[in-house]
Amino acid sequence: MQKRTCNSCAYDLKGASPCINCFHYSHWVSIDVFKNETPLTKQEGGQHYKDKAIQPIVYIHANNLGFCAGNVVKYITRYKEKNGAEDVRKAIHYCQLLLELEYGEKD
Repeated sequence: MQKRTCNSCAYDLKGASPCINCFHYSHWVSIDVFKNETPLTKQEGGQHYKDKAIQPIVYIHANNLGFCAGNVVKYITRYKEKNGAEDVRKAIHYCQLLLELEYGEKD
């Protein structure tokens, strides 16, 4: 088994997830990070999630969120780094969809 350290605090992960020292998800790296890149350690199409303590996909998956709630998390997490007010409006739209689809509420 290859030794893995947390890039945030240099703690020996010993297979833990998240890092039990600092609780960061997005900082998991192996000693040989470039040869062992995984979908969770890289990002396609920008850098707006790379510096987050917890990647939205990790949070969404760990909490079994559905499509609409997952999109709320995604857009709110990235709005400052990517599309500003447009992403806030998208998050609001998905909240409105949740209200309509799950509770029958309409504007």
